[in-house]
Amino acid sequence: MADVAELGKKMHELRQISEKALRSAAARALNRAATSARAEAARRVQDSLNLKVSDIKNAIDIDTASAREDLSTMKASLIVKNIDVPLYQYGARQKTIRTSRGKRYGVTVNVKGSRTVEADAFIAQMPSGHIGIFVRSGNPRLPIHELYSTTVLEVFKNTGFVASLSDYASQQFQTNFASELAYQLSKVS
Repeated sequence: MADVAELGKKMHELRQISEKALRSAAARALNRAATSARAEAARRVQDSLNLKVSDIKNAIDIDTASAREDLSTMKASLIVKNIDVPLYQYGARQKTIRTSRGKRYGVTVNVKGSRTVEADAFIAQMPSGHIGIFVRSGNPRLPIHELYSTTVLEVFKNTGFVASLSDYASQQFQTNFASELAYQLSKVS
């Protein structure tokens, strides 16, 4: 009986919340859940690509929800940019390699947990300040081309990644929405 009485009390309190306050609570909960989902996605991508979390977060934008939107169409979403990741961001180190032709220079990088050698590559800083791993395309000193690795978007395309991230975001939303509703109810009382 106490549960029914408590449920009736909660329903009465919820009726006191205005639609504006309800939309505000939903928008804030959605935006907090999207921020949490971006952080979780960055951690999961870091496990597979060995990139810094901050570099991964820069490749993921959040389209936030607004309290001005209708409750039935309100949403917050993650937008993953299709930006090539410079190979330099994978812990690059300049290395001297001994081959049958003598000493050569190369760069080692740690992609997906294993260190590999990029022969004839070099680390350079451009006049703009950008640092990258470059290779020459031919005998003359120029032109040079920067080396890139997989994009963050390619990790999102893996089967099951988006589904598990969606489940995580849904759980976060439910927790955040309950908290936001409690806050709105405390303002009414």
